[in-house]
Amino acid sequence: MKNKLVPKRRFKEFKEVWKTVKIKDCIYYIKGFAFKSRYYRKEGIRIIRVSDLGTTEIIDNNEKIFIDRVYQRKYEAYKLNLGDIIITTVGSKAELKESAVGRPILVKRHNQGLLNQNLVKLSPINDYDSYFIYGNLLKRRYVDYIRSIERGNANQANITINDLWEYNINHGSTLEQQKIGEFFKVLDERIANQERKVAKVKALKSAYLTEMFPLEGETVPKRRFKEFEGEWVESKLGDLVEITMGHSPKSSSYTSDRSKYILVQGNADMKKNRVTPRIWTTQLTKMANKRDLILTVRAPVGEVGKTDYDVVLGRGVAGIKGNEFIFQYLIKLKMEGYWERLSTGSTFDSVNSDDINEVILFVPSHEEQQKIGQFFKNLDNQITTEEKKLEKLKKMKEAYLEEMFV
Repeated sequence: MKNKLVPKRRFKEFKEVWKTVKIKDCIYYIKGFAFKSRYYRKEGIRIIRVSDLGTTEIIDNNEKIFIDRVYQRKYEAYKLNLGDIIITTVGSKAELKESAVGRPILVKRHNQGLLNQNLVKLSPINDYDSYFIYGNLLKRRYVDYIRSIERGNANQANITINDLWEYNINHGSTLEQQKIGEFFKVLDERIANQERKVAKVKALKSAYLTEMFPLEGETVPKRRFKEFEGEWVESKLGDLVEITMGHSPKSSSYTSDRSKYILVQGNADMKKNRVTPRIWTTQLTKMANKRDLILTVRAPVGEVGKTDYDVVLGRGVAGIKGNEFIFQYLIKLKMEGYWERLSTGSTFDSVNSDDINEVILFVPSHEEQQKIGQFFKNLDNQITTEEKKLEKLKKMKEAYLEEMFV
């Protein structure tokens, strides 16, 4: 009984054993066309390239290319329609999800563009359900299969169509496929809705960061709590806070022993504006204390986070003893490209102690700072809450993919 192809989780009305077919037997495919750059236009019919694909969908907010609409009938075969599945035949190795070779993208509306080279379009045949096939290609088993057939290095991997077609699809009846496909379609819609909620709160915060701090050349913000008035005072960051530039310990002192000192070297040691322990050291150099702010001073410059630990500062960061108001001000500077402008022209993007100490800020009274800081802290908590809901939905989907497919 253990060898029978039946999913672990199933709609109760289905009982029969699943069957196995090669993916080539349940789809029609066409390779993308190598459109010539001399035909590119600023509007018309969009060409979908490998660079236009995100992790799970076609990207809409990047720089698009088009060809004239007079070619629409000529290239009809390469048109992407609702339910088609795009597979990338070039990309990075499978473990780099955002750019991985072989990753599947489901087309979610009609006439989404024309398929370019290095991509292949799959269209189900013989009553196979598109969403069901797509779900099969999201499983770990498929990723492991791509890993076994990919060729090349980490950034320039490729797969052949002939190897891809040997992947096994396990399936039940058409009706069961459709029901499973519809289940995941609804789940994907819930995930998309939650992603929009996260984006909405983040956009709201960005807008408030612009309005609740003075614009360049001004001394009062556009939006303010009504109980406060008067101009903000121009100050240098170094006069407001204590700044400690990092100094890297010897590499021989690095360790995975979590009882030693946490080492923060740069952006890789922070996630969502929080220090995330990754490397430890036995050597004390420069230190930051719990609740201090951490600012990256080497590429990427200007990322800022908080630390919940006493940490050793490597040369890629600085420690700042600042309050929530300063923390949010530094986030605003990063958002507006302040550090990129400051570090432009250097061989290796970086800023030094003088650059940081000389940053000009406009600051209000301590009471107004506290109120602004708490306002943005509440927004950050709201973002975290919405992100946790999104992560829960994504993990739920991963679990269902493993349990509802074989």
